[in-house]
Amino acid sequence: MASATDFAEAAIAEHVLSGEALTLPAAWHVALFTVAPGESSSGTEVTGSGYARVAVTRNTTNFPDGVMPVVNAAAVTFPTATSDYSADVVAVGLFDASSGGNLWFYDALASAKTIEDGDTPEIAAGDLSLNVD
Repeated sequence: MASATDFAEAAIAEHVLSGEALTLPAAWHVALFTVAPGESSSGTEVTGSGYARVAVTRNTTNFPDGVMPVVNAAAVTFPTATSDYSADVVAVGLFDASSGGNLWFYDALASAKTIEDGDTPEIAAGDLSLNVD
């Protein structure tokens, strides 16, 4: 189950407790990692091989509200790999920008995934489970 990063936890606490403005993106940008991030670490995001983050609109169609954890209601499909990824994919994360930006949530995969030339990485509907802990 995905966890919120220290950045996300601080932003939420400041908004709820202090009335600090909380600016959220129109879309979350889903990223893949070869070294898993943590609450206070950035991990190593995939680069090259045709990889790009995937934008998923922030709404209740894609992330239905309700009880925790919130799960993705639709598959998240990444661009087809143009060559083998340099390392296995071990985690996924949600950023507030298509590049750079702030990592809000992360989740380790149940098992590492090897992505080879011609593969189309995908996170199936219901496989991304988000929680604020």
